[in-house]
Amino acid sequence: MLTLPRVNSRAILTTLVYKIRLDNKLEAKEHYFAECLRVIAENTAHIVGISSFGEVSGAVITKHINELFVPEDTRTAEDVFNEVVRKGGLKVV
Repeated sequence: MLTLPRVNSRAILTTLVYKIRLDNKLEAKEHYFAECLRVIAENTAHIVGISSFGEVSGAVITKHINELFVPEDTRTAEDVFNEVVRKGGLKVV
């Protein structure tokens, strides 16, 4: 966004909102695919891991993707917005 030619602040904010929505959709798809792979791996472990005695010995992934990758930034959206306004020298009307 910094490479854009002279663009007014309204266009930048509109683009930013669009980019955030796009990122959220991408994150939702990645979460869905990760869950699918986890379930496939779990089902495969149960099928392959069954011994001749009928006991399940296959290892299973017990954590969800959200538990594996915890975001480092724990700020709220309001905190991020206030920081952008403060650092950018913007004036909120």
